[in-house]
Amino acid sequence: MTGVRRLFLTILVSAIAAFPVNAQEAQSSISLSAHGGLINNPADFDAERAVSYGSGVRFGGSITLGLYERISIRGDASYTSKSGTDATGGTSDEVTLDRQYYGGGVEILLATGRQIEPYIHAGGGLVVVDRNGQNE
Repeated sequence: MTGVRRLFLTILVSAIAAFPVNAQEAQSSISLSAHGGLINNPADFDAERAVSYGSGVRFGGSITLGLYERISIRGDASYTSKSGTDATGGTSDEVTLDRQYYGGGVEILLATGRQIEPYIHAGGGLVVVDRNGQNE
């Protein structure tokens, strides 16, 4: 482990240890949320092609399972779709760009005894891109 990693780990552990510890009772709560809207062009997605994308749509949702007062598990999924014109090579071909995002993680709220409640979120995700059109 390098010195920078050790220093960062030491600071992180010290910061978490400085917060007051409270007993937590088990709780079972589920919350659902949904989102959606219009999106604009993805910046430099097709760097080697002259593609002009129009506005697209995006929608998805989240589910959060509260295990304890300050610990929860969260899952997210979203879908984005848009179409455009590929002018590479002097032709005008229609292309579509679909993206799916799947993610999950654990959230821990830190007890500070103040009105501000910082949290730690650790997790990961997967993005699947499906481009249909010229030079797939």
